[in-house]
Amino acid sequence: MTDEMYPNTIVGIIKMDDELLGVEPDRSLKQKYKQLYVVLTDLMVKLCDFIEDHGYHTYMIDQLDRRINFSVVAQKAIMGYIGNNKLLITEDVGAGHKILLITTDMPLPNCDETIDEIKNNVTSTCKMCFRCVKSCPDNALYVKDDKIYFDKNRCIGYTHGCTYCIVNCPFQMAAEVKKLAQQKLEA
Repeated sequence: MTDEMYPNTIVGIIKMDDELLGVEPDRSLKQKYKQLYVVLTDLMVKLCDFIEDHGYHTYMIDQLDRRINFSVVAQKAIMGYIGNNKLLITEDVGAGHKILLITTDMPLPNCDETIDEIKNNVTSTCKMCFRCVKSCPDNALYVKDDKIYFDKNRCIGYTHGCTYCIVNCPFQMAAEVKKLAQQKLEA
């Protein structure tokens, strides 16, 4: 990794704009993703500046660093659980989000919450579903020996913004229904 890593990690989840989900991957979508990364980087810089203004050190982990599995780090932080699509699934936004990581030497509160409820919900649904695998246009998700694997080199989501595995996930669909219901209640 890097010498700038610190002992604690701040994990943030930002919901992706609906216009980025379920759209045919192309150059214009790739440009929108670049704009999203600029916004997310700006947000991370502001948070790092705030922490550093209070006397601590920070290191922003690049959104495009493929050596780090952001979903695994977020799962360890009990932000959700990794589903068949190899993405972190949360109850609030499904798999349609971006994960931000900042390491710091700032002390962070301990979290004694359990992930068992989230894990049981995700694994029991994913065992029966496989929509993400079926929807992947480049077979980046594939089944071998009754286990799902992810080949990040085949995944065009990294390069062209493909989101088919996200929008076909039942947790994403549930999050969208939940959002629509909330909007109706507020109207």
